[in-house]
Amino acid sequence: MSIRVQLFITCLTEQFFPGVLKRMVGLLERLGVQVAFPEEQTCCGQPFFNSGHWSEAQKMARRWLQVFGKIEGAIVSPSGSCMDMVRH
Repeated sequence: MSIRVQLFITCLTEQFFPGVLKRMVGLLERLGVQVAFPEEQTCCGQPFFNSGHWSEAQKMARRWLQVFGKIEGAIVSPSGSCMDMVRH
């Protein structure tokens, strides 16, 4: 049985720590996990939310749910705060 996960590439990690994403994918693949990512994914909206721009954050969160809501299986990300944002 092969494990497949979807990678949530957070905007902050992509901009400031792209090497973390590369190493994360490499580690998962070495463990035999197939890593995919929806190309249409966007920011979860946390930067807007934390800045008090809640209506903008809500729009981005809805878009995130639209993209990742149709995916089966696990979603992984190198950012605990972004995962917390989409979970709550």
